[in-house]
Amino acid sequence: LVVSMLGASLGVAMANQRNTTLVPGFNLIGGPLFADIAPDDFMACAPDGSWEVIYIWNAENQTWRHYFNDSGSLPDYINDVEAGGIKKIPQLSGVVVIMKTQWTNPYVPDDASQITNCG
Repeated sequence: LVVSMLGASLGVAMANQRNTTLVPGFNLIGGPLFADIAPDDFMACAPDGSWEVIYIWNAENQTWRHYFNDSGSLPDYINDVEAGGIKKIPQLSGVVVIMKTQWTNPYVPDDASQITNCG
């Protein structure tokens, strides 16, 4: 309810939504609605090279988890779960996306089966 009331003023987007713009820098978006999803699948529709990293808050451990957009230049362990990496983005979680470039009318899948809906 709060997101729907304040979303526009807070820069909050929701998964599977196309009526917002993700801008360079910090963006808070809603996580998957239907199922946990791998970070690469969650960001599969983003333009190549448009985002740097995503973060989720792990309330159980009171820590931030991360997933870097790896173009092959990062060490192999950077997204490893043991190093604080995200294995799956939990259903209904909040996701911080750090964008490099603007993404107008973004489409973020709610589950892996929706990746074919990009575009």
